[in-house]
Amino acid sequence: MFKSLSLKKLFDSKRFTVIFSVIAAIIFWLIITIVQAPDTEKTISEVPITVPIEGSAASQLGLDVVDTSVLNEKVSVTVKGPNYIVSSLTSGDVSVTASLSTVNAPGNFNLELKASKVTNSEYEITGVNPGNILVSFDYIDTKDFEITAEAEGASAIEGLVAEKAVVGDSKYSTVTVKGPRTEMKKVASVVARATVNKTLSETSSFDAAVVLLDEEGKELDSKAFKLTAADNSEVTTVPISVPISKVKEVPLTLTFKNAPEGFSTSSLAHTMSFNKISIIGPPDTIDSISSISLDTIDFTKLSPTNYTFNLAPVLPDGVKSADSISTVKVTFEDISYYRTRTFTVTQFNATSSVKGTLKTSIKNVILCGPRSIIRNLTNDNITAYADLTGKTAGDHTVEVTIKAKTNNKVWQVGTYTATITVK
Repeated sequence: MFKSLSLKKLFDSKRFTVIFSVIAAIIFWLIITIVQAPDTEKTISEVPITVPIEGSAASQLGLDVVDTSVLNEKVSVTVKGPNYIVSSLTSGDVSVTASLSTVNAPGNFNLELKASKVTNSEYEITGVNPGNILVSFDYIDTKDFEITAEAEGASAIEGLVAEKAVVGDSKYSTVTVKGPRTEMKKVASVVARATVNKTLSETSSFDAAVVLLDEEGKELDSKAFKLTAADNSEVTTVPISVPISKVKEVPLTLTFKNAPEGFSTSSLAHTMSFNKISIIGPPDTIDSISSISLDTIDFTKLSPTNYTFNLAPVLPDGVKSADSISTVKVTFEDISYYRTRTFTVTQFNATSSVKGTLKTSIKNVILCGPRSIIRNLTNDNITAYADLTGKTAGDHTVEVTIKAKTNNKVWQVGTYTATITVK
C-alpha cells in the first residue's frame, strides 16, 4: 500500500515524469540503434598516404620517390559498421598505404592504395577514393658542389673596392646535393645568391638563397633535390659576405739570410721583373703597409753560377696581390765580378761556452767573394763556427758556418757539417 502510493505520487509529479521520459527515450534510441539498425556507412576524409619505400624491393634497387609532394596528398576512406562505433571514427583510426609491388625500375607507376584499421573496432573498410596514386621513381644520386657566392648590386663607396662575395661560414663552403639521377645530370653548379643593391662602406654580410644552375646558367627547380651541409643540416639559405677593401701600390724589397756579418747587401746590383706590387685588403691593414718583402734570399745559394731567383711576395694575412703577381724574378747583375774557390778548413771556433775541436778537416768548402779578395785567401784565413750548447763529452756531427776571418765580403756556398770532439 505504501509503495503503491509512493510510485503513484512520483508519476503524479510533473518533474519526475519529464526526467523519466527523457531516460526512457534514450534507452529506446539505443535499443533501436544497436539492435534494429546495427550498420551504417561513413566517409572519412583527409586520410594521409604512406609510401613505404624503406626496406622495399624498390629501395634495394636504389630507387626512391622523385616528387615527394605526392606524399602530402590525402584520400577519403569509406567504412561500415555499427553507428555507435562508426560515428566516432576519424582519419587517425585508419591508415592508407601505397603498394610498391609493381615498382621495379625508374618511371611513373600507378600505385594501388590499400586501407587498414588502426584499431580492432568492429567495423569494416569498404572503399578508398581515389583507389590509386601516380608516383614517379628514379635512381637517387648524390654529389658534392662548392658553393659560389653572388651579391647582386653590391658596390663600394669612392676610394674602396667591393670584392667578390664569399661564403661566410666554412660549413657551407661545400654542399651535398641529392636527387633523381635524371635531374642530377642537369646540375652544373651551386650558387648562394643575394640581392643587395647597396653602396657599402665596410664589409657586410647577407643571407643568400641557394640556387642550382645548369650548364647554361639557368636556374633549376629545387623541389626535386635535397641539399645538406657538412653537419648534415638541410640547406636553403647560407650567409655570404661582401669584403670592402682598399687597393694600394707599394715597392717590393729584398731580404737576405746567411750574409757575412757586416756585408752591405745593397752593394749587390740587381734587377727585378716587378719593382712594385698592387695589394688589396682591409683598409686599415693596407694603410699600415709601406712595402712588401719577397721571399728571403739565402746567401749560401748565391754564386756566379746561381744568381737568378724566383721569389714570391710575402703578403700579410688578409692581403692579396691585386695584379696577380705570384713570383718576381730577381737577377744579380754584377755577380760576374765574383768568383768561387774550394778550400779545406782545419780551424774551428765554438760560439758557445762549450768548446770543442775538429776531429777531421772539412774538405771541399766553396767560398765566394770579389776576385781580388778570393784569390788571396788561404786555408789559414778560414774558420768553421758552431754552437755546441748542450753537447756533452764525445763526438758530435753538427752544421757549421764557414767564415773568412779577415774579410766580411766572402761567404760560403752550400751547407757543411763537421765532426766535433767535445772534451
